[in-house]
Amino acid sequence: MANSQSSNALMRLMLIFIFIVCLSNQGLGLIRYSVPEELDYGSSVGNIAENLGLSVEELSARKCHLASADGRRYLEINIQTGVLFVRDRIDREELCEQSPSCTLAFQLILENPLEMYRGEVEIVDINDNSPSFPENAILLQMAESIAPGSRFPLESALDPDVGTNTVNEYIISPNEHFGLKVHARKDTVTAELLLEKSLDREHQASFQLLLTAVDGGNPPRSGTTQINISVLDINDNAPVFEKEIYTARLEENVPVGTLVSKIKAVDLDQGTNAELKYSFLNIVPRRVRELFSLGPETGEIKVQGQLDFEETNSYELDVQVVDNGSPAITGHSKLLIELIDVNDNAPEIKVTSLSGQVSEDAAPGTVVALMDITDRDSGENGQVHCHITMGVPFKIQSSQTNHYKVTTSRALDREITSLYNVHIIAWDSGSPPLSTNKTIQISVSDVNDNAPQFSQSSYTLYVMENNAPGASIFTPTAFDPDLDQNSYISYSFRGNIQDSLEPTYLRIDSMNGTIYALRSFDYEKLKTFQIQVQARDAGAPPLSSSASVNVIILDQNDNTPVIVSPSEQNGSPAVQIVPQSAGQGYLVTKIMATDADSGQNARLSFRILQAAEPPLFSVGRNSGEIRTTRSILDHDDTSQTLVILVSDNGQPSLSSTATIRMSILGNVSEKISEDMELQSDSGHTSDINLYLIVTFGSTSVLFLLTIVFLVVLKCKHDMGIVQTDGCTVCCCKLRNSKEALPRGSTQRDHLNCSTADQTLPFRESYHYSVCLSPESSQSEFLFLKPYSGAVTKGTSHVEPFKFTVITFPDIFLFWRIFSKYYVTFRMANVHGKNALLSFAVIVSALDMVFGQIRYTVPEELERGAEIGNIAEDLGLNVGELLTRRGRLVSGDIKPYAELNLENGGLFVNERMDREKLCGPIPTCILSFQIVIEHSPEIFHGEVEIVDINDNSPSFPEGAVRLQMAESIAAGSRFPLESTLDPDVGVNAVTTYLISRNEHFTLKTETTEEGITIAELLLEKPLDRERQSSFQLVLTAVDGGSPRRSGTARVVITVLDSNDNAPVFDRKLYKASLMENSPSDTAVVTVHASDADEGLNAEVTYSSSSLASLKVQELFNLDQWTGEMRVKGTLDFEGASSYTLGVEAVDKGAPAIAGHCKVQIKVTDVNDNAPEIEVNLVTPKVPENAVSGTLIALINVIDRDSGRNGDVNFQIPVKIPFKLQTSPGNHYKLITNDSLDRETCAVYNIPLLAWDSGSPPRSGNKTIQVWVSDINDNAPRFAQPSYTMYVMENNAPGASIFAVTASDPDLDQNSYVSYAIIESLVEDWPVSSYFNVNPINGTIYALRSFDYENIKHFQIRVQARDAGVPPLSSSATMNVIILDQNDNLPVIVSTSEQSGSTTVEIVPQSAGQGYLVTKIMATDADSGQNARLSFQMQKFTDPSLFNVGRNSGEIRTTRNILESDKARQTLVILVKDNGQPSLSSTVTMFLNIMENISERTTGSSNFVTHPEKNSDLNLYLIVIFGCTSVLFLVTIILLICIKCNQERNVTHDYNPPSCCCSLEDSNDNLRPRAQVKEYFDDTRASAMVCMPDTQHYSVCLTPESAKSDFLFLKPFPTPISQLQC
Repeated sequence: MANSQSSNALMRLMLIFIFIVCLSNQGLGLIRYSVPEELDYGSSVGNIAENLGLSVEELSARKCHLASADGRRYLEINIQTGVLFVRDRIDREELCEQSPSCTLAFQLILENPLEMYRGEVEIVDINDNSPSFPENAILLQMAESIAPGSRFPLESALDPDVGTNTVNEYIISPNEHFGLKVHARKDTVTAELLLEKSLDREHQASFQLLLTAVDGGNPPRSGTTQINISVLDINDNAPVFEKEIYTARLEENVPVGTLVSKIKAVDLDQGTNAELKYSFLNIVPRRVRELFSLGPETGEIKVQGQLDFEETNSYELDVQVVDNGSPAITGHSKLLIELIDVNDNAPEIKVTSLSGQVSEDAAPGTVVALMDITDRDSGENGQVHCHITMGVPFKIQSSQTNHYKVTTSRALDREITSLYNVHIIAWDSGSPPLSTNKTIQISVSDVNDNAPQFSQSSYTLYVMENNAPGASIFTPTAFDPDLDQNSYISYSFRGNIQDSLEPTYLRIDSMNGTIYALRSFDYEKLKTFQIQVQARDAGAPPLSSSASVNVIILDQNDNTPVIVSPSEQNGSPAVQIVPQSAGQGYLVTKIMATDADSGQNARLSFRILQAAEPPLFSVGRNSGEIRTTRSILDHDDTSQTLVILVSDNGQPSLSSTATIRMSILGNVSEKISEDMELQSDSGHTSDINLYLIVTFGSTSVLFLLTIVFLVVLKCKHDMGIVQTDGCTVCCCKLRNSKEALPRGSTQRDHLNCSTADQTLPFRESYHYSVCLSPESSQSEFLFLKPYSGAVTKGTSHVEPFKFTVITFPDIFLFWRIFSKYYVTFRMANVHGKNALLSFAVIVSALDMVFGQIRYTVPEELERGAEIGNIAEDLGLNVGELLTRRGRLVSGDIKPYAELNLENGGLFVNERMDREKLCGPIPTCILSFQIVIEHSPEIFHGEVEIVDINDNSPSFPEGAVRLQMAESIAAGSRFPLESTLDPDVGVNAVTTYLISRNEHFTLKTETTEEGITIAELLLEKPLDRERQSSFQLVLTAVDGGSPRRSGTARVVITVLDSNDNAPVFDRKLYKASLMENSPSDTAVVTVHASDADEGLNAEVTYSSSSLASLKVQELFNLDQWTGEMRVKGTLDFEGASSYTLGVEAVDKGAPAIAGHCKVQIKVTDVNDNAPEIEVNLVTPKVPENAVSGTLIALINVIDRDSGRNGDVNFQIPVKIPFKLQTSPGNHYKLITNDSLDRETCAVYNIPLLAWDSGSPPRSGNKTIQVWVSDINDNAPRFAQPSYTMYVMENNAPGASIFAVTASDPDLDQNSYVSYAIIESLVEDWPVSSYFNVNPINGTIYALRSFDYENIKHFQIRVQARDAGVPPLSSSATMNVIILDQNDNLPVIVSTSEQSGSTTVEIVPQSAGQGYLVTKIMATDADSGQNARLSFQMQKFTDPSLFNVGRNSGEIRTTRNILESDKARQTLVILVKDNGQPSLSSTVTMFLNIMENISERTTGSSNFVTHPEKNSDLNLYLIVIFGCTSVLFLVTIILLICIKCNQERNVTHDYNPPSCCCSLEDSNDNLRPRAQVKEYFDDTRASAMVCMPDTQHYSVCLTPESAKSDFLFLKPFPTPISQLQC
């Protein structure tokens, strides 16, 4: 029925709205149609052809079509009939949503000529949508205490239809509690749920209602949703535990997380009022709260700490449960936990007495240590066993229960083991057993049972002669395995050094064994001797051993050579006669010399130091033979004087000189014949060869031995440095803070040596020059340090600590059962009141089975108060206690008590506070141990500290604050925080009292531990309106005498219940805003008040959930202040007004809400710029298009209204385009001028539109129009003519040039091809010479050019495009051929004779620069390639002739000599300057014409007869000379290096040490008057003065900064003597 009515209504509407209104008014140009939504495909909208007055054929011929995008999607035109029909389903709600008016715009385009018509189709709404709610159910929660009349906004239904078809009515299902209030506004209808009757949760906990929304369509449509209302409970029931007391048993040391017990409580309320949380009460001590954890949600009590039975064997936990109501209500219970002991304590080893040292000759059984071994566990877990690990000479013995002693079990040897780590293991009898270990360290003291031992029985010592007196020469070292005094070794000589030597030659340092040479040794007098060194320790009795030292004196070069012959006669030089006829090598004489040194130091060499004629005589370097070096000439002086230097090979070398006068005699006939016979005698020549060979071999061997000796000496020196490493040597060096020597007028210098017992003043002062080698940086020789003060005499001897072991004789085990009782009471009047100040009960009972003394004393005794008499209780007299050195050795009481050995009393040494010592433990006992030495015994004792009432009860806080809801039931209990009283027993708190009131009383309980706790009991219900708070006084009283008390205030606050809803000041708030208001702009402030107090009166604001998401995004409401501000962008065009629901909710439980509405009106502003829509007819226009050609259709729209919507439109720049106006803000873009693509190929046409608002807004858009190309430009070359350079001999077919032409046209019109215009070059067509690539214009040479034949010519190249018709242009190419070096030079003169050479005659008399001939040549090339140069390539004598480089002239470079060859050959090279260069040669023979008869051959006899000379002699002489020169160069090089080192050391290094030179420097010693030097030797008992001063100059190398070794060398110039 309903569907049939809907179909009929739809048909009627279609018939009505099929009416077509066609407005063909040319002024407006607008066609308008109206159709209902949801029409089927193909439904007719209107006939366009009839409405525009066009025929159907015209529509087809003019290509009629729709231009708008929206129109093309939903509408289409039938060209055959001219009817506009529906192309797709039209849904008004989808197109326009909630807009009252919905239209579709379209544009109709007709071409040839171009025309445009605008049209609109209005879409009319039909009732095709039913109302619907966003959710299927609406959930509401209401407190049962809410008042009638309260309203609750309901979520509105949604209906996409508009006008009368939308929702206009709400209906609710019948019920007795709720009604409906409907509000109708301009566009919407809203509903609120109204509470008409009070709610009762116990009667009905929930409601389910049906809400129906009905629209106004025909027929009407409806939608429903369900309202579910939950009635919330208020918190009026307290939680109740299932048990008042819970119990649990638990083993100690259970793992963390172990469940102890689970407590549970029940709350009759619902929701959050029934949500419970468990916790410990504040009265539970912090220590207990650290051991146990309580799950707040589960009620599970678990272990979270370490439970120790020995510390506490039971725990009492007070727990409470709190619901989540407001205000919260609590319930209380208690948990009792009993601990079960387990074996969790390992035995504890406590060493009470330990002897740290035991002598290595101690007898077995010697007591070393006393110890106590205890176990905190009880029963079998506390029974202890112990032993010592194997492998040590000690054992453990039990002396009493849990008391043990450690004794030696066998003999000790410190040298084998000097320290024992004795491991003691103790274990109990538990299951499983626990053990512990302790290590005590026992050192073995030394006795002197080992004699010193040298590292070897004999030593070999090498000492250089002329050694510096006082320097260290050797250090033998002995080792003693004993310790301390027994290992202190002193050194001395055993017997005399040697029968022929005096003991004053050597001295030994008794402390370190360093041997000093007191005098210089002379190798020539003494070469070797032996001494005995003895080492003795300082033990008692002392032990000793000895070693022999073989001293070998090394030779030093200290003797100058002595010349034996020729000897001087009467002080005049020796005279030697030399015959005038003596030839080369004549032996004149032989120098004989000797040297007292040995080895290399005695090896002598000879050289001429001075000679009148140096070339005439020579001396043999090793033989000393003086021979002639050449024949004696007539013009040589007849008297020659030679000074011969004879030097040895020592370091440094020493030398002597001999002067010999040579007399040359004229009668030389016999000498010459003898010399000739000597040379002709082959046997004698052989002897000379043998001598030369022997000399050469000896020299080589001597050189090798010298090198080996130096190497050995160097290695030995390094070994000596290493052996002296670590020795202690006295060093004479004074330092101040600036590393310089002090300048004191009364200072006396001493030689301080740590091995002596006295300080010795210096007898003499020496000045030494000390130079160190680079290797001295590795030495550790110490400087001699002056000692400025006397050595302090006196020694201290520390007796080794001897520990006496205490033993317990068996006779004392049953000595007595009870000794005596001693009780002292002392009463006094303090502060005017009778009180017991202190009491002392001393019970001294020595139990022989346990060996223990026990005393009982009150706490707080004064210092010096007597606890008991130890001597009497042990049966000892005071003297025996003193002589046997009785003392307290360990125990807890040691800091608080002390033993008086004079009277045997144990007295208080420090105030004892029982609460500080033992805390809450009922029994407070301090243990101690008394040790009696000399027949050692040990006694154990205890002192019990008795509590006195010296502390008053005190509450942790001065006030106890409680909060209670006014609705809480009578009988509820509230635990109160317990007081703190450090006292125990009867002195602790026993009673609680509270001030009088009509609502509350106290309930007290006493725990098993005797602790009294109190709870506050509510006896009468509370009324907050009558009394909102209570203040009571709680008093705690202890049981001491006199009693002490403490008080605290109990402040109770009665809390309010949430029974009032928030109320707004107004039901409706109104506001007005401009659209596009800035974010955070204030809109309106809402305010609500609540009559409740506290949290129930605290209100928070929020937007109603009924508001749409879009509206919530536009506005922000501050939840605390109620201030509403703009959050999003307000758009008048989107919505002109907004309505928001606001609610205020308090913080009560359950929360109650109040509601109001806010209505906001939006005012329009000019915030929309004009929008430009462009429909391009053609994106390209040819450049030859005529003016007025249509480019595009443009539509300008402004969403604003009124003046804000009036639009102006134009093109702001001058371009060949213009706008043509059409009706209704429609425009045409047409051409206005001719176009040129080459000038501008693309146009970006800016369009500018602006409205008439204030301020005006504008919009712009750019249209890109391309200009298509036509062929209107010919190709163009870059230049009209080109010059092309081609190298001759070019490769045929190679590229030689490339031309390029450009065409500004596009695509096919710009494609350029190249060709050569035909012409003749040298009577040949140009195409036979060149070819051009038609695509890229590259020109190729088809032939090889010859510069000598053709040098330049001209061609033309044409470029043509591919347009229609084609266009072309041409360019001229000037081709220039470049010359290449391809021709050899041609020699014109001198012409070669016989086909290969040329002969020239040169006179013998030709001088320097004589022109012999000139070479003429030519080259066919040009330029640099034809430039020629001349040079000699081959020649007989390079120094005789030269050729002019550029002229070719051959000239002599010097005079021609007789020795020059008569025939000279020259090969002349002629080359050009090309790249590469080419050349030719000519050979010339030069004949030198000369007088041959005058030539002499006398000077070449030696050359023409070489067989007369011995090649072997020559070779030997050369070898000998080379070897000697090599040896001499080596020696000179070593001497130079040494001198250079000494110079560098002397001048470049100035260390801060004692250098005795007279320089004003902080780093040098400046001797002053009255300064005395001392030699300090710790072996002596006094200071020995050394009056005779020997000064030393010390110069160190840079490496010696790391060294302490010095070489001391006597300095020749002594400084003034210093007197002691």
